Amino acid sequence: MRRISGLIGVLALCAALVGCHEDSAVSLVSNGDSETPEGEGTPGTGGSNGDDSQGDEASLVCDPYEGSAVADLKPWRGAVHEHTSYSDGAIDATPHDAFKAGAEHGLDFMMVSDHSDTLNRLLYFSIGSECFESLSGVLQCFVPAPDGFSKWQITGEMAAADTREDFIAVRGFEWTSDRFGHINVFFSSNFTNAKFDGGYLLTMDPFWRWLVRAPGSEEIPGTTPLGGGADGLGIFNHPGDKCLGDSDSACNWNDFAYEASVDDQMVGMELYNDDSGDDRYARYYGAALDAGWHVGAVGGEDVHDRSWGEPTYGKTVILAPSLDRADLKSAMQARRMYALASSDDTGDLRILMRAEGHPMGSRLRCMADMTVPLTVEVVPANGLPFNGTLELYSGPVARAASNDTGLGRPVATATGNQLSHALPVLVDSEHWYFVRVANADGESLAYTSPVWVQARPQ
Repeated sequence: MRRISGLIGVLALCAALVGCHEDSAVSLVSNGDSETPEGEGTPGTGGSNGDDSQGDEASLVCDPYEGSAVADLKPWRGAVHEHTSYSDGAIDATPHDAFKAGAEHGLDFMMVSDHSDTLNRLLYFSIGSECFESLSGVLQCFVPAPDGFSKWQITGEMAAADTREDFIAVRGFEWTSDRFGHINVFFSSNFTNAKFDGGYLLTMDPFWRWLVRAPGSEEIPGTTPLGGGADGLGIFNHPGDKCLGDSDSACNWNDFAYEASVDDQMVGMELYNDDSGDDRYARYYGAALDAGWHVGAVGGEDVHDRSWGEPTYGKTVILAPSLDRADLKSAMQARRMYALASSDDTGDLRILMRAEGHPMGSRLRCMADMTVPLTVEVVPANGLPFNGTLELYSGPVARAASNDTGLGRPVATATGNQLSHALPVLVDSEHWYFVRVANADGESLAYTSPVWVQARPQ
């Protein structure tokens, strides 16, 4: 496992970011200048001064931070959204092969999510696989396999066996609707299938009910034979891709229709989903946030061959006190994560974002008509200076409908590796703020999860 440590002169700041891995030096020396558009607040107005200490609680604009101590958080870099022969991946590949590849690439965790359509099928068949490319492929796909009805159980056994002190393997599945969209679920004891629960074409409601139902219960006998998914966490996958058409109001999970009952469990959205570095999915991010979803930024791989964990694919960094399954899950549920376009030498970044001492993913309740100091710092893992651009986006954004995509104009920008801004505490509604990180050419490198700011009730 890779360990990163900060230089002595910035140890406190580095500890706040990551609690830093121990082997490579990382500089957090600023080389940036912030620009705040006319009419926006002045950085540093109200609240704490943005250092690690919370200071006197009486002086805080927002309720004190109560999560895992920021100084104890470390960046755990991993891969999510992987496929194997258990759905439509390489026909000779198992989840064990994917987990092994993730560990060999130096990742801290990997989350496999085969399509649930095929997890309860005897055969290894899915359109688009290698089944028809050779006689051996035909035999492998269509001759019943001894483990055909046990793929979910076997995936869990492989995840347990492949988990080590320095690597966490996580079982998941992809709920696959070609009308509403795809959703990955991780950490659940059970899975459900859109082809059986009505979610393929008719309605999202059975999936939402499954997600909040206890793992050992059944709502209607025969519809959820493996129980509920209340122990799982969900991620919206590649928005805009899996729909009957943009004209269908069901596209993008009923146009991001907010479902309050699952808010605690729907924790993320893919902003990267392959090895292209393209952030085309990010244009839906604001739409989801405006609809009320509290989703963090996820970088997915969606690998269907054997290239799991390659540095060119999107990655997710989770900020947690330790490399532990429970800590990773808790951090994801707290939205303490950010998305990387890649983890190659130029794309592997450490990002520190704090709003009055609260890390990214936090939902702040603050005094009305005040401002909250936000600071963001970006440090390349290779120790070189960062000379890109940081853009702070905010919403809600006025748009005709959620599918009126686009992030709009950033409310603050900075050149270099630091951005500071004062977040206004408005009384009208909850407002969200996230940062897009780009290189000197404007190409997307990373997205942070938001912080949400709302005035306390009067």
